[in-house]
Parts: sequence; structure tokens; C-alpha cells
Amino acid sequence: MFEYRQVLTRMRLGDTDRAIARAGLMGRRKAAQFRLTAEAAGWLDVATALPGDGEFAAHLGSARTQPAVASLAEPHRERITRWWRQGIQGTTIHGALVRSHGFTGSYSSVRRFLASLEAAHPGQRQLFLPAATIGIAGLRVLVSRVEDLEFSSCC
Repeated sequence: MFEYRQVLTRMRLGDTDRAIARAGLMGRRKAAQFRLTAEAAGWLDVATALPGDGEFAAHLGSARTQPAVASLAEPHRERITRWWRQGIQGTTIHGALVRSHGFTGSYSSVRRFLASLEAAHPGQRQLFLPAATIGIAGLRVLVSRVEDLEFSSCC
């Protein structure tokens, strides 16, 4: 309400909507709308006291809030959560959704959805070392091809 009070004071002093916009207090269109409201309420009369916050709120209404937009990934929540817990990469999840499940959203929608999962459930994602995904038989082949194999602690 402070901004409206300041704009109203400038209007009472004779500032134009353009001067108020130039000062960065409010845009010209909004200042023109506010001037109409102030004239109808009698606030531009210098002889009257400035209205209180309650009177401002009654005439101007409450601030509008943007409606929450549901994620395009929301219908696939269970599938994405399961894949995320298995440690599957976000790009792979997005590709699978597009190919197999008719997903039309962008990768960024999947990325934001995965970020919300990580924030809500930290540490619940399984992370594998590359060799761990090969399996025992594949690991033997991998080890037989590497001459100087060194194990180091990664975690």
C-alpha cells in the first residue's frame, strides 16, 4: 500500500501519469486507472486526509496471485519417481516418456520435476558406478582387458 500512497501524494501535488511513470513508481496505464479510482473515491482532494490501508484495500482489492500450473510431467509421476530412484538420468527419462508414453513436454519440465523430487526426498536416489551396472560376467571381461587396474575409494 506504500506505493499507492506515494503515487496518490504525487497525484495530489499535480504530477501527471507520465511523470509518475518516469519516476518509476507505476506504469502510465496503471497510474491512469488508479487516478480514476482515486477521483471516484474523492482521494485527490487535498483538503481530505489520505486514506488508510483498509480503505485502499477496499477500493483496490487484494493482490492477484498467479494460478499454479501443473507440470506436464505430473501424469507420469509414479513412473518418473521409480526411474529417478533407480538412478536413471533425466535425459533418458525424458526420451523414454516421449518415445513410449506420448509425452509432449520439454526436457526442462522433466528436469524441474526431478529437482522437486530431489528437494522433497534427498538421498533417496540410487547412484551406481559405471562398472556396477555391467554385472559380474561383464566385469570379468572388463577386468581382463585392463592391464593396470587400480581401485580407489569413490564414496
